Amino acid sequence: MVPEDYIEKETLFYATNRALANLGYELKINLKRFNTN
Repeated sequence: MVPEDYIEKETLFYATNRALANLGYELKINLKRFNTN
């Protein structure tokens, strides 16, 4: 993503939000194994 490609800041924020949401979905982060208590 290049900020210059987005004229309005809302469009950039939405694209960033979708990219981060997709990243979290694809990685399927599981932190259960780190809970040793």
